[in-house]
Amino acid sequence: MSVVLEKQNAGDLAEEHRPWLMRRALKLCRNEADAEDLVQDAITRFLAHCKPLRRLPDSEESGRLLARILANAFTDQCRRHKVRERNAHDPALGERLHAVPRALEPSPMESVTSEQISDVLRDFSPLDRQTYKLHSEGENYEEIARRCGGTPGAARTRVSKMLPKIRAKLVALLTAGRNE
Repeated sequence: MSVVLEKQNAGDLAEEHRPWLMRRALKLCRNEADAEDLVQDAITRFLAHCKPLRRLPDSEESGRLLARILANAFTDQCRRHKVRERNAHDPALGERLHAVPRALEPSPMESVTSEQISDVLRDFSPLDRQTYKLHSEGENYEEIARRCGGTPGAARTRVSKMLPKIRAKLVALLTAGRNE
């Protein structure tokens, strides 16, 4: 995959393909308003996809990516439409849609403090604590692996095994605090 010049951004790439995307969307939707919505959705998804990339794909690759995104967005649009049609004939659903929702009780996890998390993390190894710290700071698995040692797959596994244990300990700590 070749890369575009640094001066070009993902928005420019998407706009370069907009006329072609619009023609393709019109063939799919057979309606100009829906086609425009579909193109807008595809471009939004493309921009979100490109945001974390260090280098943007070239024009040809971005065209293929936009075509795939447009097709997926159209499939999603059809599914949503099908669900709306199916639910439009359900009288009970109509009542539920217009009913006033009950106030939800706040989750006990919403009141967790950093001190409580620190207390729970004391039971974990230094490697697990460092992994959790980096993960909670938003680091990707490659960076966690680089800083903690191991592979990105090992970091992913460590996080996926550790998070449920941390949640369970926090829930136990919070429910014990309510019962006292």
